[in-house]
Amino acid sequence: MSALTFRIALVLVLVLVAALPGCSCSETESGGSCGDGVVNDGEACDDGNTVAGDGCSANCAIESPAICGNGVVEPGEYCDDNNTDDGDGCSAECQNECGNGVVDLGEECDDGNTDDGDGCSAECQWLTECGNGIVEGDEECDDGNDIPWDGCEENCTPSAEEVICATLDPLTSGTCEVVAGNDLTLIVGDILGPHTVFVGGEVLVDAGGQITCVGCGCNVQADGATEIRCPRAVVSPGLINTHDHITYAHNWPYTDTGERYEHRHEWRRGLNGHTEIPYSGGASTDEIRWGELRFLFGGATSTVGSGSATGFLRNLDKGAQEGLGQEPVHYETFPLGDSNGTMLRSSCAYPSIDTQGDIADDDAYFPHVSEGINAEANNEFRCTGSEDGGGEDLLEPQSAYIHGVGLTPLDYTRMADQGTTLIWSPRTNVTLYGDTAVVTAAARLGVRIALGTDWMPTGSMNMQRELKCADSLNQTYYDNFFTDRELWKMVTEDAAGASAMDDVIGILAEGRVADIAIFASPDGDAPNGMESWGHRAVIDAAPDQTVLVIRGGAAL
Repeated sequence: MSALTFRIALVLVLVLVAALPGCSCSETESGGSCGDGVVNDGEACDDGNTVAGDGCSANCAIESPAICGNGVVEPGEYCDDNNTDDGDGCSAECQNECGNGVVDLGEECDDGNTDDGDGCSAECQWLTECGNGIVEGDEECDDGNDIPWDGCEENCTPSAEEVICATLDPLTSGTCEVVAGNDLTLIVGDILGPHTVFVGGEVLVDAGGQITCVGCGCNVQADGATEIRCPRAVVSPGLINTHDHITYAHNWPYTDTGERYEHRHEWRRGLNGHTEIPYSGGASTDEIRWGELRFLFGGATSTVGSGSATGFLRNLDKGAQEGLGQEPVHYETFPLGDSNGTMLRSSCAYPSIDTQGDIADDDAYFPHVSEGINAEANNEFRCTGSEDGGGEDLLEPQSAYIHGVGLTPLDYTRMADQGTTLIWSPRTNVTLYGDTAVVTAAARLGVRIALGTDWMPTGSMNMQRELKCADSLNQTYYDNFFTDRELWKMVTEDAAGASAMDDVIGILAEGRVADIAIFASPDGDAPNGMESWGHRAVIDAAPDQTVLVIRGGAAL
């Protein structure tokens, strides 16, 4: 045999030997290996891995048992806080404890204590307790009370959008009929509650002008009451106009020339080459009453109008509130002291900016801010929304910024964060600036919005006209972003909230003052045979469909 042949044969023999079992130094003598999950010869344990510290070492030897209380989390321990005391979040057996503020294995909750009655039990399981103000378990809502029809019912489910109380027979003629009785008043029709429309429902008003019942079955409490029965009408809270200048009510409507402005001082004072709009203030008492009468014909019972006359509407920014007795709204047309026409692009050197101290005690503060579309208009917001650069931070929960045309989404975010309301006057904005506040962005970001007419020359003559303007924009340009109910809330509940009057007016509810407007609807296919139903009937109503306006239980 040659030397080459011998070497080849030797290599083949070595290869065959290497392939034989039992030659790996990681295997036991019986052929198994540490970490294969089988206890083989020479192994004291095998937990299917070669990780140390889990009770079975990397060499399949039993490790020392865990010692609870040594400060080291060892196999079988969930925690080790260097002691063996119970009640500190880690038990004497080094297991997690309920009440340590961490949701551990087997716990549904852990609120840092072991108290019952706070939503999370002593065993760290959810406690479903309807009415505690906490949404728990299978609850859909929990407003902390058992008041019916307030948005969340006593079983913690949302209030129904519609409840059919009765099908009302139409009258032989007219919209409403009155059956005389005692000093209680029972109004029957389709009732627009805060969250629910009561078809064929009722509102009961006591002799003092307070609402004592809303919904179905109020007639049980109304023995002998005077009844106002309106089977083809909707019954709404009286409308609230949050922005007007009533001392200009005697002016004729402005004839639109097509000229558009970028800031209010341009049309006020003819600045930057623009045409000054002629107007005059100082309306007489009778002229103011005529302005209020126009509002009343549209279903309004209250206004914030920088002027007042007794007899018709509640003037919420004055003492002439017709017995309401609330703290007047602080209404400020020139919060920057800029009636002289001052316009600044970046500085806050305005003549006199309202201060935080000026509004600290106000229940409601309504400043005119950013009426325009240029940088100067936006600068007004910067200087009333921050102390930077000599400004004042007037963004407060009691504040409601009127106009806000020149604001950005970031500005609306800051308003939402502070709970500041936006008062929207679309008709006058579009007439003067060709634009209005970006209310869709404001609403998406959580800003409450109320509606106002502004003034007679370029605004609306009453709230019906302003509602129709807002509705037209909503349908034509906003893709129906706002529901009918949301538009209606801008002149009722949200307007009352902005004015800090929501504890007395703005909704039809037990305990509220009976400020009520009734709107007729022609025959149609809607519930109770109406053409326009629910909140849409208020939006669609013309002045001759405002059937009755009641202020404090008394017909106006």
